[in-house]
Amino acid sequence: MFSAAGPGTAEPPAIPAFPMSRAAGCPFDPAPGLRAGQAQAPLVRVRLWDGSTPWLVTTHAEQRALLADPRVRSDARKPGLPMVRAADGSGLSFVYRDGPEHARLRGPLTVGQGGRI
Repeated sequence: MFSAAGPGTAEPPAIPAFPMSRAAGCPFDPAPGLRAGQAQAPLVRVRLWDGSTPWLVTTHAEQRALLADPRVRSDARKPGLPMVRAADGSGLSFVYRDGPEHARLRGPLTVGQGGRI
């Protein structure tokens, strides 16, 4: 599914569609295509519904690093954020908000949870 073009090859690497099909079994298991991406590199290109090709972060360590980086944003109301499916930007959850607004909306949901996410 994830292929790399070597030196002298005329074909560019294949870019898989995202989201990827899941295998039968546990619905929480990563898709087989995601496992292939993890084996290739911590960041791989994927193709979304609209034809865009954002980077997919495939490993836990890189995901944690990105989430801790203040330069990374998730506010879907701002242009340029890749969306897995078409959305009009209304009714988005706190997950798609940045900074103080994210904290304000998330706060009531974490009261009494007792642990860090």
